[in-house]
Amino acid sequence: MTRVNLWDRVLSPSEIGTNWTTFCSHQGNVINWSNTEIHVCGQASFAEYEYCEQWSTQEPTNEATISTTPASTSAPPAVITDKQLLPVKDRPVQDCPERFEEKMWPKTAAGIVNSQDCPDGTVGTARRKCGIDGEWEEPDLSDCTSPWVGELRNLVEQGGPAGDVLSLVKQNLAHNDKVYGGDVIKSIGLLGDLVAIQQQQLSNVSQEEKKGIVTNFTKTMVTCGSTILSTKRGDAWKHIPKDRQSGIASGIMDSLEKTGVLMAKSAPNDTISISEKNVVMDIRSGSKEETVAFPDLTASESSDWRAVTDKITLPKTDHQVVAALYSSTLGDYLKPNETEKMIVNSRVISATVVNENATTSLDGVVTIVLEHASEGGTINVSTASCSFWNFSLGGFWSNDGCTKISEKSNLTHTTCECTHLTNFAILMAVTEQEHSEALNVITYVGCIISIVCLFLCICVFLGFRRVRCPRTIIHANLCFCLLAAEVVFLVAVKRTEPKIVCDVIAIVLHYLFLAVFTWMCVEGVELYVLLIKVFNLKKKRLIYYHLVGYVTPAIVVGVSVAVDYYVYDMNGYGTDKYCWLSVTNYFIWSFVGPVLLIILVNLGFMVMTLKVIYSQKSNKKGEKSEQGQKLKFWIRVSVALLCVMGVTWVFGVLSISGETVMFAYIFTVINSFQGLFIFIFHCVLNEKVQEEMSRHFGPCTCCKTRTTYDWRSSQSTVTNSRRQNGSSQQDSSGPRSTYLFTQDSGATKGTLTLGGSNMDAGHFQQETCL
Repeated sequence: MTRVNLWDRVLSPSEIGTNWTTFCSHQGNVINWSNTEIHVCGQASFAEYEYCEQWSTQEPTNEATISTTPASTSAPPAVITDKQLLPVKDRPVQDCPERFEEKMWPKTAAGIVNSQDCPDGTVGTARRKCGIDGEWEEPDLSDCTSPWVGELRNLVEQGGPAGDVLSLVKQNLAHNDKVYGGDVIKSIGLLGDLVAIQQQQLSNVSQEEKKGIVTNFTKTMVTCGSTILSTKRGDAWKHIPKDRQSGIASGIMDSLEKTGVLMAKSAPNDTISISEKNVVMDIRSGSKEETVAFPDLTASESSDWRAVTDKITLPKTDHQVVAALYSSTLGDYLKPNETEKMIVNSRVISATVVNENATTSLDGVVTIVLEHASEGGTINVSTASCSFWNFSLGGFWSNDGCTKISEKSNLTHTTCECTHLTNFAILMAVTEQEHSEALNVITYVGCIISIVCLFLCICVFLGFRRVRCPRTIIHANLCFCLLAAEVVFLVAVKRTEPKIVCDVIAIVLHYLFLAVFTWMCVEGVELYVLLIKVFNLKKKRLIYYHLVGYVTPAIVVGVSVAVDYYVYDMNGYGTDKYCWLSVTNYFIWSFVGPVLLIILVNLGFMVMTLKVIYSQKSNKKGEKSEQGQKLKFWIRVSVALLCVMGVTWVFGVLSISGETVMFAYIFTVINSFQGLFIFIFHCVLNEKVQEEMSRHFGPCTCCKTRTTYDWRSSQSTVTNSRRQNGSSQQDSSGPRSTYLFTQDSGATKGTLTLGGSNMDAGHFQQETCL
């Protein structure tokens, strides 16, 4: 080692491997050797603090830093650092397993791109990379095209009518069940070519005929653009490499803008408004007298577009203006530079001024108002940037000539002023959600604990005959639904692919959580019935309860699925990160709305129940010393009712906006541990359950008292096993059932009288088993 000038070069992995096996001492993952003739200390340290087993340049490896430093101040200040690839023990590199997605991908080594024939029915080569972590990346199907694409290309080359070919493009994009990444790319290329061909084919057409041809052509072009941007074709976009998506998506805007200009020139005095689900085009004249806002959405056939407040206001002009507004889906593909950590957080709006012969510029400033696609969470609204799409160099976002007007901007909208016209959008910074890891840990730990507790609750409620009654059956159903929901949540909430599976998971979770809330509502009804109208129709009542508990949420979910299919284009269930309901298009209210209604109903029944309880208490006279004890008892009952009835889920509603981390933590903790709360309130703190546990498994040392029941024809007295109270209550109004609550000392805590002259002792024991 003394003859190697370590400051001149870096040792190769094989050389370091030789040193490792033949020289020097090993300290963790650091190689040390004695000082050289010129007093240079050599050291190789690795980024991963793990013991290095063997060196091999043939294996995929992790990154390490190798450096040399002088051993003394008199040595030359030579420090050389380089990065080598070295294998690390306990971090084996895994191959990507065999997997079927669009086609079967064989087991592949990490870092290798696997090439296969495109899926059946298409031509080309499909590629998929196995990441260095042993996880598959998305398939690249950008070279996979369906036969119809080639057929349409042949029609274009043969000089077929542009309008007819465009209609065929529209039909194939809309009606083919499967469209691949290559189909999208080639279709957008066809759109651009067809615009140029249409311009050429109009040269020998009369003005009247030209207007009709171009009108139909424009409508068809807008439909094609909307279909390509639809969520139905999201899978096709997903299988296009992200670094190519921006350039391809910009082709849509370019084709639509050129089509709009062609339409404006063909009908210079007409007003034309075309609206599709994902694209709106508005062509009309400006005004020399006042500023005009575009597009005019009031005449749109879609109620969704009529509610949109996005607009671009132009200075005074009498020229034709072509304005287009695109759904936020387009912004998903026009991605900013990934290093900037910015996203497009609005729709994309464009405007072009057309004179008789060509497009022209404007004198003055244009004002743009765009609504934010989302607020809160990881989106930092304060970083809103007014940007436009620059088509040069493949396309990129720029803010040259655009300024944000802060005094006219807020949490939901951003106002911009720009000195030019093009395609505009709002970019915002994405911040790391620093609390997400802690929230995930709390969620998973809490859910696992809850699952165990809920399973124990079901065993207790259904396993012990003496505690089985309508209330425990309700509790068992509630626990079953919550247990099933949490199991599905833990196992599948992040299975976002394939989309149809994620949608099914979201629908199942929607149903299960609604069923949980519905059974909570049934619990509130049962408490009220138990205190006010005790009767013997237990079996019939339970049938009604089961119908309400399971059929009602099924109806709500069924309606939601239909709305999602017909209104939201299957974009309501399933998101990019979780298999749950979308919060960006108000579809989340198909869950939040029923939940809020159930919470209000529960609160109503709780208030009525407590009113009855306190009205019974107010008729009794006692010493002042007893008032504190009574108050504590009823506060305990109220807290238990609030927990069971799901009032804690209010924090879930408050945390939906994502504005306050505190609400997210409160909701996560209470929601995750709800099963534990149910177990504590309905099993651990329940004296009847304690009695059954003692009877089956021996005395419970943690329980100071044991409640016994003294049933009589006109009264029922709950007494302490160590100090019996035989006092009775008799009401002159007729036979009623009265029971006393007693403490360890034997002092009376409270007295409650229940109506119902037809209730026998055995039935009352069953109805009030908890």
